[in-house]
Amino acid sequence: MAGVLARGKITILVGLSLIGLSLALWWFMLSSANRSNTPSSSPNRLSASASPPATWRQRPCPEGAFDSHPADLTCGEWHTSDGRFTLPVVILRYLQNDKQATPLLYLQGGPGAGAGIGDKRSLQRWRDWRDFSGLRRDLILVDRRGTGGSQPRQICEAYERFSREVLGRNLELQQEWREAQQVLDTCLAAAPGFNPADYGTLISAADIQQLGVALGIARWHVLGVSYGSRLALALASAPKAGSETRPAVAAMVLDSVYPPGEGGLIDWPDTLSRALDGFYRACVDDTDCVQAWREQGFSAAIDPSQLQAKLFASLALLRRAPMRVDVQVAGLPRRVVVNDHRLLAAVFAASYHRHRWSDVIRALGAVEQRERAPLARLMQLFVSQALSDSITSFTFMAVDCRDNRLGREQEFEAAVARHPLLVPFLNGMWQGQICQRWPQGAPLELPAPPARVALLAGKFDPITPVAWARELHRHWPASKLTEFGGIGHHVLGSKSCALAQLEEYLSGQRQRFEDCAEHWPAALARLSG
Repeated sequence: MAGVLARGKITILVGLSLIGLSLALWWFMLSSANRSNTPSSSPNRLSASASPPATWRQRPCPEGAFDSHPADLTCGEWHTSDGRFTLPVVILRYLQNDKQATPLLYLQGGPGAGAGIGDKRSLQRWRDWRDFSGLRRDLILVDRRGTGGSQPRQICEAYERFSREVLGRNLELQQEWREAQQVLDTCLAAAPGFNPADYGTLISAADIQQLGVALGIARWHVLGVSYGSRLALALASAPKAGSETRPAVAAMVLDSVYPPGEGGLIDWPDTLSRALDGFYRACVDDTDCVQAWREQGFSAAIDPSQLQAKLFASLALLRRAPMRVDVQVAGLPRRVVVNDHRLLAAVFAASYHRHRWSDVIRALGAVEQRERAPLARLMQLFVSQALSDSITSFTFMAVDCRDNRLGREQEFEAAVARHPLLVPFLNGMWQGQICQRWPQGAPLELPAPPARVALLAGKFDPITPVAWARELHRHWPASKLTEFGGIGHHVLGSKSCALAQLEEYLSGQRQRFEDCAEHWPAALARLSG
């Protein structure tokens, strides 16, 4: 979902430019405990490796991975049963005497995001995550097809370059879409080895089930975050891996639930509107937001309607008179034109994380006063994440198109008409979507629930709303739903006191997660969320 909508590069997914891509991408962004610059594979590689299909092989771990921990890692690769992909795998071993037998499988968001296992620094972050959570069991991490260090991983340099360079131009949104679509079409024509039918949630679930069989795992706990929660649900319903018995799911933790039947472009107008409305309500109840509002000297007291009015007044002003701010991209300065749709994309991205809500308020004040510094801060946060190489755009698009209902143009246009303030940012989006040309997969279905299921939801989640978790809880009444106040997407990455409950839940010391007050410090939150 996400919820990554972690990342990507301001690529223009499904033919949507900064607002289309940036917002749709952030929909499924990973809010993972780890982000890394995993080396990319060659974009023209057509096969995974010379290894036989359905093969597990150990391989050396990243250089320096054992410097301070000499024996706690097993690194390897899974060669998928269709012979087309090699998936990096890391097992972080727990070596103490109180080790619990059932490992934890972590499923990151995305769907184009890797697990963050490609280098020494990333693996140390996973160790820190494990230690803070008190985990007393092995932790299994996998780069899925087309993500992280998997082979092949299709990258289009022209697409990446366009995503960077377009920031310096003041284009109307629909013109950006058209130019982005041309670049995308050229990329796809030059990538004969890329087949969108090779991707999808059910395909990834089968890969992971087969890996579990090869590792000799009889039971595992599964933690899925954002898109990873959808994959976890598919994992519970996936067919048997060959003739072997698949690993049983002992306990499942779904953080920021993304269930079957939700998402896709057809739902985007309602999702964007709901996300903004949720942000308005959350911000007015947040101490930092309220303080930032007072600092701007706005004439009216903050409430949801005033915040909405201030945002759309700023968008209108930037539509007439864009501002230029300087940000850092890969350590080098880059001038960014901030117009209406780019500001909206940045606001949406910031709505994921509580520690960034007040930055939105200061940026709105900066637009009104024509001050660059606060606006540059908001755009820097957005650009740094959106231009990260942690999401593979082609993979994101292929999975999104395969999983989600396409719908009809009339249905989409009716949804746009329900949100008149958003019409300028939605008109023309349907015509550019690539899903009309790519294959859809079998519908995702809700499986029978495992014996123990914990559902975690932030009450102000803009993109996997709490209503989705409540609906899943209605279907699975024995599950334990906990709604966490004062936060948005990715509970375990937003509240340290929630992550501290993970091992207690897995080991059966507690039957459910409890809401709690502690948030990650801002610096750590940027790493974990």
